Amino acid sequence: MGKLKIHEGLSKILKNFTRQVRKVSIYKRLIISFLIISIIPNLIIVYYTFKISSDEMVKRVSNSSSQAIKSVEFNINDKLKIYETLSNQINQNQSIIDLIKECNASKQRNDDASKIQYGNEKKEIGRILYKLSFTNDLSNIEIVSNDDEFTQFSDGVKPIPILKDISSYRQRQNYQKALIGQYWSDWTDTSHENGVFQVNQVNGEGTTYLGNYLTLSNPILDDENHKPLGVIIITIPTKIFSDMVDFQNMYDENEVVFLTGKLGILYVLNGRYSVDMPDKSILNKIVAKQQGNFVETIENKENIFSFGKVDKADMVVTYMVEKSKALNSVYKVRNIIFEVTIVCVLCGMLLAYFVTSSISKPLNKLKKTMERVEAKGLEFEYRDSSKDEIGTLGIKFNNMLQGIRNLMDTVMDKELSRKNEEIKRKQAELDALQMQIKDHFIYNTLDLIRWNAMFIENGEGLLSKMISDFSVFLRFSTKKTNKLVEISEEIAHIYAYLKVLQFNKEMELDIVNYIKDESILHCKITKLTFQPIVENALKYGFGNIKIHPRITISAYNSKGDLFIEIKDNGKGMSKEMRNKLNQQLELEDYKGGSIGLPNINERIKLNFGNQYGLRIETEEGKYTCVIIHIPNIKQDTI
Repeated sequence: MGKLKIHEGLSKILKNFTRQVRKVSIYKRLIISFLIISIIPNLIIVYYTFKISSDEMVKRVSNSSSQAIKSVEFNINDKLKIYETLSNQINQNQSIIDLIKECNASKQRNDDASKIQYGNEKKEIGRILYKLSFTNDLSNIEIVSNDDEFTQFSDGVKPIPILKDISSYRQRQNYQKALIGQYWSDWTDTSHENGVFQVNQVNGEGTTYLGNYLTLSNPILDDENHKPLGVIIITIPTKIFSDMVDFQNMYDENEVVFLTGKLGILYVLNGRYSVDMPDKSILNKIVAKQQGNFVETIENKENIFSFGKVDKADMVVTYMVEKSKALNSVYKVRNIIFEVTIVCVLCGMLLAYFVTSSISKPLNKLKKTMERVEAKGLEFEYRDSSKDEIGTLGIKFNNMLQGIRNLMDTVMDKELSRKNEEIKRKQAELDALQMQIKDHFIYNTLDLIRWNAMFIENGEGLLSKMISDFSVFLRFSTKKTNKLVEISEEIAHIYAYLKVLQFNKEMELDIVNYIKDESILHCKITKLTFQPIVENALKYGFGNIKIHPRITISAYNSKGDLFIEIKDNGKGMSKEMRNKLNQQLELEDYKGGSIGLPNINERIKLNFGNQYGLRIETEEGKYTCVIIHIPNIKQDTI
């Protein structure tokens, strides 16, 4: 009972609403409906499009910058590996190891000769270090032990940094761990240090201090007891990383890429840009996570951070760009959507009036045309210059009428063509019968001549043999068939042709058949294919050269097709002539010359398809080879 009352109430409300709506003109109804339907969804679309696009853009910035950061990490690791390799070279340099041990021994003797020897040995170590570091872009290289310090040789042009206070340096954690062999090739962030390495200017203008550098520590071992003799110290300037990144205008000119560590920012890789850099808390967050991305606010501006750890050092490569700059294109899309929405609403208000009439009038016209066709026949057509859906429907209707008329004409034409084809087939059968009668007459006449020759020659003689061989050759050539023949028959035919040629005592020719595979010999090929090629080789391949003619026949299967090669040892032809002939065979563009090869090529294409045919390979002065490409079939399907 309660559900019935609810249903009746809803029906009453709907009727009242419909009654009130119908009091408004159709024009106003369409405009109001259009505004409600278009504006509200567009506002929703703009909001979610902007939100989804901005989130997706942040992901894309993070992903693309992460890929680029990996490339930077790879380059930095490669660069640091160079100095690790240099450190290992020093570690494995037997001359340095021996000199350090000799220096220690000379220093303990403490006599004048030992002091001189000690000085010379120390200088020699410096020269070796100088040679090893000459081609490397580094600030300093030296070996420090608990008793001594060995620095690289100075060339008098570039000042060499040395430790200001070696005693305090020996107390450093990286030195102590390296000295006891606790780790190898350890990189330390010393970019914020100042006053550790002093640089005495060569021209005596004073002393400066080394800054903005990283330090590599590596123990150097005694080759006998494998205990450390000291620690190799290599310092490199952070500016060597300046050429390892090219993020220029990736998203905005204010983007920045920098190296950071536990002590802060080591180096800004694209330092020509000036932006608000992150504070210590953000840097600590980056160092703690080491890999990933996030969004943080700097000076009331949201910035996107993407970062990754450098494997060979306690450093993180960080890419930073202002979010609003990276999302500039998304903001442009949002504004364009707003503008397009406003334009669409205005245009829709103008077009709403014309929509109804543009649909109903052409539909009524098409309906009346159909009624006329139904009543009076196929002569009427729908006429409309518009190209909209209704106009297209009218064109399709006209095409259907024309198709019906064409179909009626085609049926009549096909019936007439079938009758003509049947007449031609009967005529062809009659012609074939007549030709067979003529061939029998020729063969019978040749047999009669042969028997008379044998009677005159008192048995089988040269003349009767010539007539017999020629008759065999002629029977295959004039054999009436529209079907294909086996390759074995073609080979037999060229041997029959060879027997006829050999009656000319000046003609010498060897034909060698390399096809022994029975499966190939039973494959089908167009009739009279081999003999014209052999004849063509005799005619053009051996003119004006003194060589015993020899023709070889071979075949092979490839990708389901059969390739037969008929090759002579004649004079060959030039590459230009070969390319010209192959082009003519491929395009079936024959202009003058022999009709033998074009005829064979055309018959192969007609029987098997345009992908098959002849191709010529040759080398001038050596050979010519005709390659026959046919399908591998063993039943006559033609």
